[in-house]
This record gives sequence, C-alpha cells and structure tokens, in this order.
Amino acid sequence: MGADSNLIPFLTTFIASTNELIKNAREIVKRKGIEAFAKSDMGMFLAMLFSYKSLFESTDARTEEEFSRVLQKGLQASRGNSSKRSSEVTPAIMDLDDAVEEFFKAEISWEEFLLTLDHLLKNVVNESALSVTEKIREINLESLSDANHVAAAEAAIPQLTAHQCQVIIVSFGERRGAQVWQQETKCQFPIYLDQDRKLYSSLGMKRSFSNVWGKQDLVYYSEQMLQNRTLPQPVQDVVDDALQMGGDIIFDQRGYPGFTYLSKSSSDRPTVSSVMSYLQSS
Repeated sequence: MGADSNLIPFLTTFIASTNELIKNAREIVKRKGIEAFAKSDMGMFLAMLFSYKSLFESTDARTEEEFSRVLQKGLQASRGNSSKRSSEVTPAIMDLDDAVEEFFKAEISWEEFLLTLDHLLKNVVNESALSVTEKIREINLESLSDANHVAAAEAAIPQLTAHQCQVIIVSFGERRGAQVWQQETKCQFPIYLDQDRKLYSSLGMKRSFSNVWGKQDLVYYSEQMLQNRTLPQPVQDVVDDALQMGGDIIFDQRGYPGFTYLSKSSSDRPTVSSVMSYLQSS
C-alpha cells in the first residue's frame, strides 16, 4: 500500500457507486413495483458485492478486518502528518478523514435503503407463525438440500442418530433446482419441497432484502471470492427467490418445535455444537 492519501480514490469510488446504485434501484422500484424489481432487477445489487471486493483488493486486504486495519493505519498517519503542517495550508490528509466519514455514511445509506425495501415487501408470516407451544400443522411436502452447513451436519450423523434425531432438508424452490443442488453437494439427507411456503410461513421465515443484501453478507461473500472459493451459481432456467430466509428447527416426536434458529442473513447458520447441546439437554 502506498501513501495514506491513496486510500481516498478507492473510498470515493465505493461511495459514488453505492449512491448511484441506490438512486437507480429506487427509481426502478418506484416505476415497476417491489415484486417486479425483486424478480427481474435485483441482480443489479451484485454491484455492491464487487464494490466491496474491489475496495479490499485495492488496499491489499483480503478480509474486512484487514481493511479496517488499513483504514486505521492511514488515519493515524494522516493525523500525525497534519499536526506537523502549517495551519494556513489545507492538509490533503484531512480529506482522508472526510472520505472515511462519507464511506461509513454510504454503508449506512445502503442498509437504510434495504430496510425501506423490506417495508414494501408483503410479508404475512407473523400471522401464522408457530409458537413453541403449538403443534406443527399438517402440511403436504413434496419429497425430493448452505452446502457447508449440510456437510457439517452430515459429519455429525452418528451423534445425531444417537439422540434419535433425523435430519431432513426442506426447500421452497423448484424441484429441478433442488435436484441439481442435491447432485452437486451429494447431500445424504432426504429433501422435501414446500413450494407454496406454508411451512416456511408457519415457522416465521420471512423474505428480506436487508438479510440477504446487507453489509454482513456482502462482506462475507467478497471475502470468499478473494480466497478463491466458489460461490453458489444459479441453475439455468430455474427461477429462485433469493429473498427467502430459512433456518434450523428441531421438532419433538409430538410435532412441537423446540430448538428454533431463524437465519439473520443468507450465510447465518447455527453450529452443529449448538444443535447437539440442545439435544443433550432436552
């Protein structure tokens, strides 16, 4: 990394692209409506993912933690240099403070914009969400499963079996998409389809822009890309709803939900150890 002032163009590029994306997306939503936008235009949000990736790469960072250290180091150097300059000279270093402030404002603006989109979504899950005292309703699922999470569960099959716990995967997507996913991941668990999302709704699993396109997920996937890890690819000719959130639920033998973990982001999953702790204590 060069002089700390070299951070400024990288930050301003991120700021400008973020503000432009928000502006363009807002205009499309206003013109076409939220559901049409989610169905055909949401791919434009990938620009935010690549903005984070480019920002990290430009500062020789591979993670958000490394990038934060670069920013901190640059700010410390800039403030140290500015104290040595005459007060009559406008130090270029002060521009870095301004750029960092605007960068954080842009991140906040993005999160706030996503929340406004969430407000426009017609989520009706709260009306039918199950409480821990309610028995799961009779729902017909068509039998047909994040891959790392499933792989961790598969590795723990002996322990899960010892506690008489059977794992199944329930997908809301199309049958062909689930079949391709099963083939690619070599998932051992049975897969069921809930295409009308009755089970998802009953369990309080909502659709969300902020939980899918928020900073946490954008940073996570940009870090994955910088580590040369392959990201999930859409299945050709299969329409998926990237806004649908999921989770992990443990039902007892009577059909009552006990352990309930609703994902807060697309990469958020409970650890197998937390699941095992629940099984051991129940």
